[in-house]
Amino acid sequence: MTAAIVDSLVAAWNSTDVDRIAGLYADDAILHHPMSPTALKGRGEISQMEGSIFPSFSEVRWTPGRVLTEGPTVALEFNVSAVNTGELQTPNGAVPATNRPVSVDGCSFLRMDDDGRIAEERRYFNVAAMFAQLGLQ
Repeated sequence: MTAAIVDSLVAAWNSTDVDRIAGLYADDAILHHPMSPTALKGRGEISQMEGSIFPSFSEVRWTPGRVLTEGPTVALEFNVSAVNTGELQTPNGAVPATNRPVSVDGCSFLRMDDDGRIAEERRYFNVAAMFAQLGLQ
């Protein structure tokens, strides 16, 4: 059952539908995101964070890699590619679009709840490498 979340994540991310993505998380889920200084708590905060990304990028393509499962835990490698065609919100303020492509490899560790939703996610990717691809470093 836990591996089924990968198909749902792929479809949701590639749809760029924030509500569809947020619906994969439990109401009280926690997301540790490399672009947030604190853990995101609850579906609302997760939706807000994920929703802030899509206006900044077009041609979003989310591709899964290796998937490992053990009990309620799913470890997932992924690649996200996109083009920065909109203003990017950063902790230091907005950055104008660079119109450059990015390709970022990452991994997520998911803990699933009994209803098949993500209760907790720890997501990792190299933010500095992404900014370098955008020409921002």
